[in-house]
Amino acid sequence: MVAGKDGGLYINSSGNSAMAKAGAGDVLTGIIAGLTAIGMEEEDAAVMGVYLHGRAGDQAAKTRGRHSLLASDLADCIGQAMKKV
Repeated sequence: MVAGKDGGLYINSSGNSAMAKAGAGDVLTGIIAGLTAIGMEEEDAAVMGVYLHGRAGDQAAKTRGRHSLLASDLADCIGQAMKKV
């Protein structure tokens, strides 16, 4: 869930429990920072970043497995997630 500064709430539909690993939040922070660096508004970048992070996690879980997923696997799948969006 992402909360906007004006009270808007956004519920994310992507992601899975395999993403509950050390470093996954760092990957999310990097995605959001990258989106803001290319000019996205902060709230839009947070919403899109959370969704992309989850899509990358879904892809990584399919290809690398739910029990052995690493944060670096999430980062490796960001490009695929962006292409699908």
